[in-house]
Amino acid sequence: MELIGQGMEGAVYDLGDGTVRKVWFDRRPEDVRPLQAFLDELPELPFRTPRIREITAGEDGLAVSVEDKLTGVPLHEAGLPEEVALDAFVSVVEALRGVRPGPASRLLPVVGQPFWGRSWGAEFGGVGAASCRSRECASRAGRA
Repeated sequence: MELIGQGMEGAVYDLGDGTVRKVWFDRRPEDVRPLQAFLDELPELPFRTPRIREITAGEDGLAVSVEDKLTGVPLHEAGLPEEVALDAFVSVVEALRGVRPGPASRLLPVVGQPFWGRSWGAEFGGVGAASCRSRECASRAGRA
């Protein structure tokens, strides 16, 4: 297994078969299952989303998950011009616009707040517009 990434929540290892193993630093299996349910209720979208296939406990009792491997780089590391990166962000928000949060979504906080039944586009559009630095960005995210 090759370590391919490590972040705040865990270390990720390539299993070589299109999946990865994530060793969580401080979550138990019961802490990760709501995330799995949330990801499972996402509809098909024009881009890939994470899928947790299996959750077990390691020797220390912490969660170990097997997930589909998603290729690519984080948008902020892609080296794209700001305009192109913003277009990619807006495309994601537009794809999520009509998706309604399901029961599992209501159990997860988004930016510290629970979903209250609005659409994904409305929720993430608000987050995106709040993070935009210019009126043009807010306008393109549908919030001007």
